[in-house]
Amino acid sequence: MAIATLAVAVGTLSISQGVNADTADSTVNTTSVTVASQKSHDQTTDVATEITPATQNTSETAKQEDQAKSTTPADQQSLVASKVAVAPQAATPQSGWQTDNGSSYYYKDGQKVTGQQNINGKNYYFNDQGQQQKNYFLNQSNHTYYFQADGTRLDDGFYNNWGHTYYFQKDGTRLDNGFYNNWGHTYYFGQGGVRLDDGFYNNWGHTYYFQKDGSRLDNGFYNNWGHTYYFGQGGVRLDDGFYNNWGHTYYFQKDGSRLDNGFYNNWGHTYYFGNDGARWDNRWYSNWGHKYYFGQGGALTTNTFFNTLGVDGDYDAHWADGSGIVSDVHYFSQYTPVFAPWGCAGASLAMLLSIKNVYPNLYDLIHNEPNVYGSRNQGWNGGQSGDVTTGAGFNHVIQPNALSSYGQKFYGGIRDISYVNLSKIAQIVQSGHPVLYYGWSAYDAGGNRNHCKVILGYNAHNNTFHVYDPLYGYKGRWTAHSTGGNAYDLGNNAWVPAWHIQGEMNGQALSIY
Repeated sequence: MAIATLAVAVGTLSISQGVNADTADSTVNTTSVTVASQKSHDQTTDVATEITPATQNTSETAKQEDQAKSTTPADQQSLVASKVAVAPQAATPQSGWQTDNGSSYYYKDGQKVTGQQNINGKNYYFNDQGQQQKNYFLNQSNHTYYFQADGTRLDDGFYNNWGHTYYFQKDGTRLDNGFYNNWGHTYYFGQGGVRLDDGFYNNWGHTYYFQKDGSRLDNGFYNNWGHTYYFGQGGVRLDDGFYNNWGHTYYFQKDGSRLDNGFYNNWGHTYYFGNDGARWDNRWYSNWGHKYYFGQGGALTTNTFFNTLGVDGDYDAHWADGSGIVSDVHYFSQYTPVFAPWGCAGASLAMLLSIKNVYPNLYDLIHNEPNVYGSRNQGWNGGQSGDVTTGAGFNHVIQPNALSSYGQKFYGGIRDISYVNLSKIAQIVQSGHPVLYYGWSAYDAGGNRNHCKVILGYNAHNNTFHVYDPLYGYKGRWTAHSTGGNAYDLGNNAWVPAWHIQGEMNGQALSIY
């Protein structure tokens, strides 16, 4: 006999099955499986399954059936309510910084951020997986950015590595091929952002130098390769130009190097720059067995008579030829090597000519000068009377008009300047022209002013004249053995007070131009 019972009560499915092989009143083993199922109001299904093994007799089963039948509607509703499942609440989205497996992430609205992000006023970079990048260079949109050890982007700051310095601008971009100004200096960051240290930069037709600390050299000197260079305002190297300072002028050549110990030619003139690069102004220069003079403005003095007016204590007249070689008044004696005790005019004329490097034979010059009588009388007015060697028939020396005409045979610039005053003679000498004048000698006790001398210098500071007197045997002290005119026995080379010369001369004079 087989009995099957199906009971459904308030959503409860109960299945009882009993099997008895021998008698009807034997105890029935019942296995009960109860499944509770209830849908929630929002159609969310919650299933609770309870499996309870149990061994009951038929009387207990009947009792349970009676209890089920006696359940009130209110109890049934309470049972249903106890079976309703509650829907889970939505999880709160992740936000802010999170660390996972040693990497840092930043969440916004539950999502990992990527790329460059500004968080609380600072800039960071996160890769495609959202991982924050540290000690990282980012190349983006033709720019380079650097994210530091703490992950923040380097803005308006310097980065040092690989022996170089880099600058990242306020927007974080590395400065490439550009200038940076700060602390009163200018810096240049070149290809790859490398700061230019101890190097040259060429642009706009100019050359610039950036020092070892990277600052551009402005208004300063740079020494290298045995040369000196000058970088002026704005850092521009001075090429083919002049620099003035400390009372001197310097020249920097086309390659920028300062001209030291060398000559510079321009504007039809020659200039010399010395060991320290300073141009020689109003200075004497000696070389190749000659002397040269660089005057006011530094130009080499050429093709002119001149007087330095006291440079290195020199107040004498000079001549500079076309090459700048300077010649001076050369001293000649009327006693040696040509013995002519009455030949002062010829010896003095030889001195006057010597400044122009004109050197006639001294013997011929003295012995062939015009004479008013004898075989040498050439009919010139003002010739000398008397023999130049013995003095026979001597009355007076050759006069200025005759002597100037005679001198023009050797050089056309000899002039008679007689009857100018002593102040004018001083001006003539200061302009570089020596003057032959007529005065007294140590032998001239009679006061006839029959002696010729040469004024070659004038010092306005003490109002003295530099005088060469041919009455002596050599350039040095050899007395004339005065016979009454000791006041004029001053030697062959003397500085004579102006008042002294004023007292002996009567205005007769020659000069050379």
